Amino acid sequence: MPIRLSGMSSGLDTDAIVTELVKAKSAKKTTLEGEQKKLQWKQDSWKSLNSKIYSFYSKTLSNMRIKSDYMKKATKSTSDAVSVVTGSSAAICTQTLSDIKMAKAGYLTGASVAAYTDAEDNEHKVEKTTLLKDLDIAAGTTFKITGSEGPVEITVDEETSLQGLLRQFNSAGVTANFDETNQRIFISANKMGAENDFTIESSSSEALERLGIADKQAGSKKIPGESASITLNGVTYTSESNTFTINDLTITVNRETDDDVTLSTSQDTDGIYKMIKDMIKEYNDLVIEMDKNYNADSAKNYKMLTEEEKEAMSEDEVKEWEDKIKSALLRRDSTLGNVYSSLKNLMLAGVE
Repeated sequence: MPIRLSGMSSGLDTDAIVTELVKAKSAKKTTLEGEQKKLQWKQDSWKSLNSKIYSFYSKTLSNMRIKSDYMKKATKSTSDAVSVVTGSSAAICTQTLSDIKMAKAGYLTGASVAAYTDAEDNEHKVEKTTLLKDLDIAAGTTFKITGSEGPVEITVDEETSLQGLLRQFNSAGVTANFDETNQRIFISANKMGAENDFTIESSSSEALERLGIADKQAGSKKIPGESASITLNGVTYTSESNTFTINDLTITVNRETDDDVTLSTSQDTDGIYKMIKDMIKEYNDLVIEMDKNYNADSAKNYKMLTEEEKEAMSEDEVKEWEDKIKSALLRRDSTLGNVYSSLKNLMLAGVE
């Protein structure tokens, strides 16, 4: 038989009872949510610490494990015209570098393209969309451009525009563009060096002249691509870039000079000292952080704040309160204690 209570007949304040029951359940829910957030903070603390420990192991310590790590060499140059990266097999000696030339990319500045007239004798400036037939370049005219990507042959038709022609030029390993403001075609090789220079031919010399890109045409200028070159100890080397690798020295040309440059290669004691010094600093920073977390002051009197409690506090007060909780999340953590002790013991042990 069901039991029914009535506030009127029983004298019980059922609304108050229900309110208190709901409040108790709500408080339990708030506590669980607070513990969940606290657990997330702890996971974030471990992620940050794990990342630093792994970085110390996989980068700093791994770069100090083998004999060659302590046999580093460095090369000093008497000029900023070159920069040098020294390999472990480079000879410890003094060398002379001379006749330093930089690599250059081929570059063509076309002559001004003349305006054209239409059927009604109206004069027009050339635009990118201008059809080649309007420039008196007949359908069937062929162009051949040879660049770093090999030769590209183009046959003009009635619908070929200036822009369309130059786009096809680009597939040969050059960058070709028509500057409407200056009414000139500009073409540059995409790579430096003599081997990556470009040439342009056509079945019609008049077509090249009409575009302002004929060889040695008045008003146009072609700068040929050039290879970089250096003379090291009397022997000349060339490169299509400004970088040379010679006997485990990587030499990069920064600027041209006719002055002699002295390269002195020696054992990099400063670099070895810095490597060890940086390792010790990183180790100390890591140990200090682990000690700070493990021996943090207790925060047992700091409970997770409810939303109502936060509303009654300023932002700075809330942050200070939560930072106190976060600072003690790994206090006396057994896993952290084991890692902390192991790391210190390893560093105190002898190394062969």
